[in-house]
Amino acid sequence: MPRVFAIRILVAAVAAVALSAAAARADVLYTLTYSGTIQNGQDTGLFGGLGSLAGQAFSETFTFNGTQSQLSSYSTVYNDLYPAVGSVVVTVNGHSFTIVSTPLQYSELYVSSLAGGSNVDQVYSYLVNGSSYAQSFLYTNIPALSFLANDSLSQAMNYSVPNSVNSNASFSASGGSFSAQVSNLSMNSAPAPEPASLALFGAGLAAFGLARRRKAA
Repeated sequence: MPRVFAIRILVAAVAAVALSAAAARADVLYTLTYSGTIQNGQDTGLFGGLGSLAGQAFSETFTFNGTQSQLSSYSTVYNDLYPAVGSVVVTVNGHSFTIVSTPLQYSELYVSSLAGGSNVDQVYSYLVNGSSYAQSFLYTNIPALSFLANDSLSQAMNYSVPNSVNSNASFSASGGSFSAQVSNLSMNSAPAPEPASLALFGAGLAAFGLARRRKAA
């Protein structure tokens, strides 16, 4: 009995530490989806073999892991994840292609705002792996066209982009490439479970179950 009781205390302590660590260092996932119409590009099989991509609708959905990335913040002027860890899913004609970042090549998420003291409202996403890359951005330096309330990476927005705001999206990989105009940007963030803490918590629960089985035996 004393031994089982000691195991229970240990398991409870491990679980508490795991949950505490998860709360203190929860990953934040930043998700940005740029969509619009392709102006020019070629598809040789990546998106169904369409040939010319001009006039096709596209989307680029970037997901960046805030905890695993390096955050550079200069006062309230801008926030920059660089190098950034994440992935991007590029979709055209019902076909999707995914690029996952590598630490050896720097990807980036950048936000600056006129309201935060910068000379431009800008959202910029870039992700690369080998010769494959995707990038999208919006920017304006005209106060009347400002679309950002601040320079936070965590702000939520769903923005229909007017032609008067500068925008571009581009993509290149084996089998297809394009350049496009962005007509909509959605941006949000959400906490994600910290894998190591969840594994530790799972191990604690498994040990607790083992202690119960030993007691029953």
